[in-house]
Amino acid sequence: MKERYQEIDEKNEALRDYLGIYKDKGRDFLERFEMSWIYHDAALEGVVYTQQELTAALYPGRVAAEASLMPVVLEVRQHKAVCDYIREEANASKKNAQITLTQMKRMHDLFIGNTPEAMAARAANERRERTEKELAKERERAGFRKDMPLHRTYFHDIAQPAKIQPALEKLVDYTASAEFREFHPIKQAATVQHMFLQIFPFTEHSGKVGRMCTNLILLRNGYMPAVIHSIDRQKYYESFRGNASAFQARFGAVHRVFVNKWYFDEVIDFLIVRPAAWLGRFANSTIERLFVNGALVGGSTGAVRALSAAVRGVQTGYLRYYAALLLIGFSGLGAYFLISA
Repeated sequence: MKERYQEIDEKNEALRDYLGIYKDKGRDFLERFEMSWIYHDAALEGVVYTQQELTAALYPGRVAAEASLMPVVLEVRQHKAVCDYIREEANASKKNAQITLTQMKRMHDLFIGNTPEAMAARAANERRERTEKELAKERERAGFRKDMPLHRTYFHDIAQPAKIQPALEKLVDYTASAEFREFHPIKQAATVQHMFLQIFPFTEHSGKVGRMCTNLILLRNGYMPAVIHSIDRQKYYESFRGNASAFQARFGAVHRVFVNKWYFDEVIDFLIVRPAAWLGRFANSTIERLFVNGALVGGSTGAVRALSAAVRGVQTGYLRYYAALLLIGFSGLGAYFLISA
């Protein structure tokens, strides 16, 4: 496993260098990556956004958002706010900094729109003030889960409401322990997500917050965020029924992406190695055979042979032929001077 982690680290560094060199392609890739990250993260929870909704939310200048799309657009922007938040936290903290309750709650507040900016955007869209009942419901959403939901997306056993606070404190303490810090960042990320979702502290967005905790650890350590593909949704849910080791072994698309080094080798092979190999074969079979060997080498050889044959025709070895050539030469020279005079 250590060798695999080392190989992943090397490929991750190579990917960073590639994005740094090819800046235009890198910007386009990161835009698409951001959209894919939000799309699949929401799809794991059963919410599927359209291309128009994502573009209108993330890039307002490109697509005009219709009034009917605004609730979804605001939801996507709240998701984007969490992505931006964990990037800021990753840049501002050390690699081995613990995950805190404050960070978890802040992520959840951003997801549900429990921030002054999100509330102002909703009020501008709805063009009315919230009732006291609606405000009380929003305050309740911002807190920890108070019951055991009968209908939920995840099927594994979760903590009883009374045990949520102490379980989260235990998780926070564990992320500061020497044992946890000895783990490779990928193992840290998988462990935190598994432990967090065993607690399942919020009625809404617990899955998203857990994955953002994972990506906060990865970003701190210089990795790209892990995107779990929506086609692995069922496997992802089932992985929480086992222990943390089983989750690490069944980390779905994330595990495959890490093991395959973000498929960096495959991309390089497709974009560079294969075209270069084809160009080499073309040069060998066509350019070298027809142009180099045929035109350059073969043509020059033919010219030398023709010239040699012409010279051999003149150099017969008979004295009378040489005397005749001298006579013709002197006659021509004399005619030239007579005409010139």
